[in-house]
Amino acid sequence: ICGGIILKGMLDAYPVKQKPVSVRTRFERVRKLLGADINNSEMLDIAVRLGFKITEKDAQGFSADVPSFRVELSREIDMIEEIAQVYGYENIADRVPKAGLFASVPSTKFEDTLKNELVMRGMWEAVNWGFMPKGWFAKAGIAKESSFCDCLELLNPLTDEWNVMRPSLFPGLLGNVVRNVVSQGNRNIKLFETGNVFSGKADEHKNLGIIITGNMNEESWLNKPEDAGFFYLKGLVEGFLNGLGIILEIKQAAVEICEPGRSCEVLVNGREAGYFGEVKKNILKNFDLKQEVFFAEFSLPALLQGADFTRKFTALPKFPSIRRDTSFVVPAGLEAERITAHILSLQEPLIEKAALVFVYEGEQVGPGKKSLTYSIVFRDAGRTLTDKTVDEVNGRLVNGVINSFGVTVRK
Repeated sequence: ICGGIILKGMLDAYPVKQKPVSVRTRFERVRKLLGADINNSEMLDIAVRLGFKITEKDAQGFSADVPSFRVELSREIDMIEEIAQVYGYENIADRVPKAGLFASVPSTKFEDTLKNELVMRGMWEAVNWGFMPKGWFAKAGIAKESSFCDCLELLNPLTDEWNVMRPSLFPGLLGNVVRNVVSQGNRNIKLFETGNVFSGKADEHKNLGIIITGNMNEESWLNKPEDAGFFYLKGLVEGFLNGLGIILEIKQAAVEICEPGRSCEVLVNGREAGYFGEVKKNILKNFDLKQEVFFAEFSLPALLQGADFTRKFTALPKFPSIRRDTSFVVPAGLEAERITAHILSLQEPLIEKAALVFVYEGEQVGPGKKSLTYSIVFRDAGRTLTDKTVDEVNGRLVNGVINSFGVTVRK
């Protein structure tokens, strides 16, 4: 029709010459995945029958070039599937797979135990987004130069309201309080949250946040209302951390979002693990909150390093204890915890317990002074103590406090 002339030979034109795809297959890998005892020669025979060109074989396996028309084959698992189809699925016996038992990841076990400790103390878990608006800090009255505003900004945020990653769990938990107190009229809040936080250097780690406000117990004829307070939060922190076997040290420290003189840092193994305190009133005012709010935040990796899940038991005491109370007149700025720590650091075997039981400030001790009364409980597990023995130990203890801190005993 067109007047063409048939030429001899073949013309094959394409821009890039395609190299054959080679697949390496291991004999033992085939047997392990299929769960069938297929011998090596049968695998090779199946490959050849399917059009594969064997280029190399040894005791461990073989290499084969894939036919050009089988463009979907490029991996070892593809070859194993081809062998299974030709061998026949009906020839592969049905067997229940073996599954070993694996120990739980320590961090997961720790986090579950931590949550249980908090739930047992009447708290509820909150789950907030890891995103937040950058403008939140300005609304809260936190200066943009603050280290608290060290945010990881997103190049392609989902919305303008979610344009940075949270540097702390505080914004989300405070938002939960605002929604409950201001919008819903529920003024009694005890919440905690565990989640990742991010810094501007793209550092990411997991934190625990706790926020409380309002009445901390159910009001009834039996229970009197107890408002959330600094020392309530301190007791809560000490309680759940001791429940995790963590030995902690609490020191007064300035925290940017907390009222001056109303915040502390928590040390675990001598390293900073978190903080707690009363949220600044100007921050609360910016969110129309008219009641006190208390917040704590901890690094979970730091807490995990100090956790001890071993349980130690001692027999009930057979012999009575003896108590001695001593009041020290100290400078108003001296932290009571320092004296408590000093008493316990003596590791006197007869001291069973040392605690601050009373604080007085007034005319009887003079300006710039305060009186701290400590109760020391003495006990010997093997005998009944005499007053003489206890007085000797207590005398050494009192003199040690006087010499170490330059204080006096209140008469």
